[in-house]
Amino acid sequence: MKLYRVLAVTKRVFSDMRNDRRTIGLILVAPILAMTVSGLAFSGDVEDVSVIIVNHDEGFYSSWRGFHISFR
Repeated sequence: MKLYRVLAVTKRVFSDMRNDRRTIGLILVAPILAMTVSGLAFSGDVEDVSVIIVNHDEGFYSSWRGFHISFR
């Protein structure tokens, strides 16, 4: 592919994006929203999390049904 065609297509895409307000809004708002949600979801300390493991397998560890682990 020739360089002038790549530049022409790139210019056309950016000019179309400049005219479309929704695209600009999505480009600016979506990463900020994703970072905010990730920051809220993964921030803070994790304390007193109870985990229950239920093994429905018929394999080697089948006798461990309902094994309870508490992380502190």
